[in-house]
Amino acid sequence: MLRRCTTTTTTYSIQRKVPQLRSIRHVAVVHASCSFNICPAVISSIAAFTSTYPLDTLKTRTQSENVPKSAHKALFQGYAAGVVLCLFSSLAYFSILFALSTCMYIAQASAAASFLSSFVKVPGKAITKLLQNGDFASAHDAAQYIHNNYGIGGFFRGFWPYVLDDIPEMAIKVCLFKYLEAWFGQNTGLIGALSGVLSSIVTQPLDLLQTRMMCNISKNPIDFAKLPYFSGLPLVLIINAVQSGVFLVTYRTIDALMLL
Repeated sequence: MLRRCTTTTTTYSIQRKVPQLRSIRHVAVVHASCSFNICPAVISSIAAFTSTYPLDTLKTRTQSENVPKSAHKALFQGYAAGVVLCLFSSLAYFSILFALSTCMYIAQASAAASFLSSFVKVPGKAITKLLQNGDFASAHDAAQYIHNNYGIGGFFRGFWPYVLDDIPEMAIKVCLFKYLEAWFGQNTGLIGALSGVLSSIVTQPLDLLQTRMMCNISKNPIDFAKLPYFSGLPLVLIINAVQSGVFLVTYRTIDALMLL
């Protein structure tokens, strides 16, 4: 009788440990898979960035208050610096996202990754937007001007508008992708375009505000009450639709090739 009870207790304790062992193994497998997928995600981000860079330059100049006349034709101005900054910012975002997605819901992981990677993204945005606006010819000149006139804090002008824009936009985009995928199946380009358009409508005013703050080198105070918050909206919708579509198509293609 005593032996049976002992055996039963031991068996029960082992059965309790099995799910724990399975969950630990599952987390390890998911983490390894996510780490493996960082490479196509970063490459896809660069492809999406490149595909819409001229349109993004036009959007910056549309939303900015002062644009030099000499800058209107150079649509790829600042691209070299922008693509390098895109590499580091996307690497930061997806590394954090894939690490946190093992222990959080995808929307929570996306929000946390957006916030933490903003410390890399915003300084890069501040430099790139000045180059797109035609204020400076090189990233070194733009960075030197920001540092000399505003200090380190100058690289984070427009930080909070950017964060409040990026967090809901990325969370909405990720969640919409999951829902739209159930409706449209594997039509990746269409799903990406719809997710990008719907998410950008919500955050458009903040997008304009961060552009004004980053491009305001004249140090004139910004009258927030009179800002045209929906200026450049058509360009924003096109950019987000194309970027999201290109990103998802490129990601799926590279991911499939890596599994061959």
